[in-house]
Amino acid sequence: FTLPETAHARLTIFDMDGRVLKTIEQVFTKGYHVLSVERRELPVSGVLFYKLETPGHTATMKMVLL
Repeated sequence: FTLPETAHARLTIFDMDGRVLKTIEQVFTKGYHVLSVERRELPVSGVLFYKLETPGHTATMKMVLL
């Protein structure tokens, strides 16, 4: 993800039932960022969602974990 300015951000990964599986929260600098999550950190497979929240924006996307 890319941030237009340094900001506090929260990335939440959750399943189709809304159960939170993992949360990453920290202050990110302005620019492009990549976050890696180990397969063992997500105890399920199938369709999952992730939500990125910053003070001025929220985006939710879908992913498939096999």
